[in-house]
Amino acid sequence: MLRDFRKMFKSQGTTVGGLMVLLTLGMLAYLVPSGAASEAPDSVVARVFGRDVQRREVEELAYKSAQRYGKNQNPDALMAFLRPQALQQLVQERLVEELAERHGVVVTDPEVRAALEARLRQYPVFLDEKGQLRPVSEISDTLRQNGLTLPMWEREIRQDLTRRKLVDQAALKVPVDAAWLEVENRVRHEKLSFKQVTLTPDTAAVADPGDAALEAFLKAGGSRFMQGKRRVVQVVALDAAAAGDMKVSDEELKKAYEQRKATYSTPAQAKARHILFNASNDEEVAAATKKAQELRAKLVKGQDFAKAAEEFSQDPSAKGNGGDLGWFDAS
Repeated sequence: MLRDFRKMFKSQGTTVGGLMVLLTLGMLAYLVPSGAASEAPDSVVARVFGRDVQRREVEELAYKSAQRYGKNQNPDALMAFLRPQALQQLVQERLVEELAERHGVVVTDPEVRAALEARLRQYPVFLDEKGQLRPVSEISDTLRQNGLTLPMWEREIRQDLTRRKLVDQAALKVPVDAAWLEVENRVRHEKLSFKQVTLTPDTAAVADPGDAALEAFLKAGGSRFMQGKRRVVQVVALDAAAAGDMKVSDEELKKAYEQRKATYSTPAQAKARHILFNASNDEEVAAATKKAQELRAKLVKGQDFAKAAEEFSQDPSAKGNGGDLGWFDAS
């Protein structure tokens, strides 16, 4: 089967996406069954187009990942969870290596070093007071405290640079025509401008169209109109200079008030009296209610309220004023 897959990739025109799919299928065909795999550290647990993935590598990668979770986790359960992830990561790395070799992609050590320094400079903890990188020993100690190492970062960066070069190489094979360039240029660089002009109409020159014309226009407009009929509002502006002397004397103001005082509304008022019966429990409330009902019947028949208040009210102030509460605004 490996021979068949290699024949399929002899052509240089194969896209990176197709290569990844077919390489994945080839890798799956060469995975070592779990029952046949030895527990020895150097035993092969997967083979990707002749590139071995050893158990030792899986265990090392899973262990380094476990260090990030701290010491409070169950180590057996954690390693059982991390081993499949480590195996998948290593298989993907082998696939990238195979693709890079087939397409002549090379990542040099200076490129990895420059990318690693750029990543380290993103974290102030790795810089000294002058903004320079700290010694390698200090950087390694800091990384180790977080379950990381410099070789792990170098490995990740090399893989990332390899993937980027593969993607860039594939992008160069994408056909680009003039129409696509024009659309892309418009999307990125085209700018729109808006201009606004405000006009103030002369309301005095607008004649009232009348109800019939407004009704016909509203009917023709249909649902476009969310408001009812409206008329032209005419505003009269008075020039103070043309009005002359606007002073008003007290006599003129009093005369105008007397002529219009009937139109000035005042709040309605009401005078109230009350008869109070004290009650603090259910029995007293029932007794007070009975007395109030009996007294009400007498008042309706014409008994004087003020005298009844002085005689029956339990409010001390009612003894001298007949239960008078004064005037209140009716509102």
